[in-house]
Amino acid sequence: DNPINVISWNSGSHSYDVLTIANGGSISSSSCGTLAITANEIIVQSGGSINADSIVWDGQGHGGDEATSANGAAGTGTAGGAGHAGAGGNGGGSAGNGGLTYGTGTECGSSGGNVTGSNPTEGGRGGIEVVLVAGVIAVDGAITSNGEDSDHGQVAPGGTGIGGHGAGGGSGGSLMLKANTITIGATGSVHSRGGAGGDGADGTQSGVGIGMHD
Repeated sequence: DNPINVISWNSGSHSYDVLTIANGGSISSSSCGTLAITANEIIVQSGGSINADSIVWDGQGHGGDEATSANGAAGTGTAGGAGHAGAGGNGGGSAGNGGLTYGTGTECGSSGGNVTGSNPTEGGRGGIEVVLVAGVIAVDGAITSNGEDSDHGQVAPGGTGIGGHGAGGGSGGSLMLKANTITIGATGSVHSRGGAGGDGADGTQSGVGIGMHD
């Protein structure tokens, strides 16, 4: 039983006798898919983590993109949040652009919508699926498959113009823990959460001008 330091896998299946992730150690993935770990014991110590956050681009519940014009024309707004077990949130200024509900809780999340055109911003990426199977799972650290927060809107290039709109947050992936005994300590956490959508930026005016931008 040698404690894990830092490992990044391209998903896939991995087997151990006793898997210990010590303080400062982490297991992560760099691609969409299922990260499956089978062991007699899986121990995530305080400060250790299994991190499957912010990986998936696009996906079945991708949030709707939103286009903005150079003059911030009416009807433009924030991109939609990604969906997964529930529908993604609709962005401001556009009805029905939240991502669709899909899946059974055994798949990757999806990315939030982007804002294109003037002052573009990028949506957050989604989490993936993590499956842990063991006789004993003890969690004093963190096991997560969270969606990523999206970009906030950017101020106008050159210091004068409309503020950019925020993009949509990514959706959480799926976590499945199967064991005879599962303990989550006071410092432990198991989360699959959606990311927050970005805030829009204020309009700016550099120097003296006839009109102000909002």
